Amino acid sequence: MHMRKEKRYFIIPNDKKMNEYNSDSFILPLKDFSVGFDIYFDIDEINKLSSIYSVSVIINRFIHEKDLDIIKKELLKLNNIEYFFVEDFSLMNYIPKEKIVLYPNHIISNYYSVNYLKELGFNNLTVSNELTVDELIEVKENSDSNLFYTLISKNNLMYSKRELLTNYYDNYNINNRKNRIIVNEEISNHELIIKEEEKATTIFNNKIFCANKYLDKLSGYNFIVNLSNIDNESKRIIIDNLNNSDLYNLIDSDYYFLENKIVYKVGDLK
Repeated sequence: MHMRKEKRYFIIPNDKKMNEYNSDSFILPLKDFSVGFDIYFDIDEINKLSSIYSVSVIINRFIHEKDLDIIKKELLKLNNIEYFFVEDFSLMNYIPKEKIVLYPNHIISNYYSVNYLKELGFNNLTVSNELTVDELIEVKENSDSNLFYTLISKNNLMYSKRELLTNYYDNYNINNRKNRIIVNEEISNHELIIKEEEKATTIFNNKIFCANKYLDKLSGYNFIVNLSNIDNESKRIIIDNLNNSDLYNLIDSDYYFLENKIVYKVGDLK
């Protein structure tokens, strides 16, 4: 097993009352270039907070070619940023590799990917939280990269650049419109959050993914706690119990992925 620094918690807040979080490490969604969060921070807000806290920035919108010059100029205005969590690989051209944390949903799921990306110069990676505990241990033990893992969140199931709720309302001539709804998916009987923002729609599982049951097995990972779409009562319980392995019993949680291997290829079905 490779030696790594002690784990850290990086908080993605769901409000701007930073002193509520008992943390000094934050990931702040950049306004106009992030999607699926409760709040967004502009350049001035981020720079002010980065003078007080350890601040990283997340940019998880897909970037169009016409937006590249804009984001390049915005990035130059940011000061004292620890990491940039990015989903769109085009941003690799504008941010030093040592500052980039690759943050693609669902993609980094084995140590082969981790080690290959390190060969390309990317040492900071967010591993999918759709892996079992055994798979997460395997990744950790067979790589020496700086690994991040989303310990707590309402998991993002889908992101589209289309305004899907608006299209639905238009198609069925519905006047009572909301940009955030909860629906029941009949096959799995799971509640899903559908959330529309400007030129984007995201879908989340309404249960809170919580991996605290296996905290002792996940040493070596830096933990991300994404509080977006989580109610204030659950948020307070989470913040007060970050190191509590029983946290999953205190909130409406789900940890299915940790105990059930996900089949990615038809040939793997038994």
